[in-house]
Amino acid sequence: MVSYLFRLYFKPVSPLLIGGIREGVETYFLEERGEKIIPFSSWKGAFKRVSELVAKSYNDPILKSHIDDGHENPPSDEAEKIAEKVCEKSCKGSELKKTEYGFLFSAGGSYNKKEVVDLISKFLAYKQCPIEGIYGSELFAGKVVFSDSLISSSTLIELTRTTIDRKTWTVKERHLYTEELLFPDKIEVKVLLRNPNDKEIKLWKETLDFIEKLGLQIGNGKSKGQGLLNLDVKESTFRKVDGTKISPEENIEKFR
Repeated sequence: MVSYLFRLYFKPVSPLLIGGIREGVETYFLEERGEKIIPFSSWKGAFKRVSELVAKSYNDPILKSHIDDGHENPPSDEAEKIAEKVCEKSCKGSELKKTEYGFLFSAGGSYNKKEVVDLISKFLAYKQCPIEGIYGSELFAGKVVFSDSLISSSTLIELTRTTIDRKTWTVKERHLYTEELLFPDKIEVKVLLRNPNDKEIKLWKETLDFIEKLGLQIGNGKSKGQGLLNLDVKESTFRKVDGTKISPEENIEKFR
């Protein structure tokens, strides 16, 4: 199967704050070894939110059942068959280990039939869902890997803010604080998508299309309009990796 390497470039539309490291009333941008960074986890979370929005338009029962990293009423027919074969009153982990879903169970464990059905059903829903396929689940790792992004050139902005009391809609006393925001010239992130199936590649392409048209929000203060980024499609590139063969770098517009 084919994997893909992406080099994506973003241009900020609004200043951003990542990490929110607090010292007293000051909130600082995330640093590592003295350098301002956007960690891979922030990229993954931002992209996943977009993919979940895109997936809502699909006429796919598995995607429609995807809610908060889980699934409502996951498929259970296959799980019921396994449980019927192995379980009587209880299911021994050593017997479950002999099935094709044995990796889900502990050899020394003991399970009731409902636990077996629930766990296998959950796994099958995750495996059929391109969201979990790309970004991972509690039962297996995802197929996408993001790099950290080093911010090398940016404008520093310090904003002093207040907190509003939601009951009185007045400014809270003793709630004055300062945030350190950055407005980078551009941001680069490298992405590896490993061996996606047809459903996953479709969702990934439409995720990139959504981001190109509407932007991507990342970091703190989204409700304040912070962290909005535009994808620079002219500069962003991708490569195909097929076994040991890596294709020349091409503009991302050819990928979509």
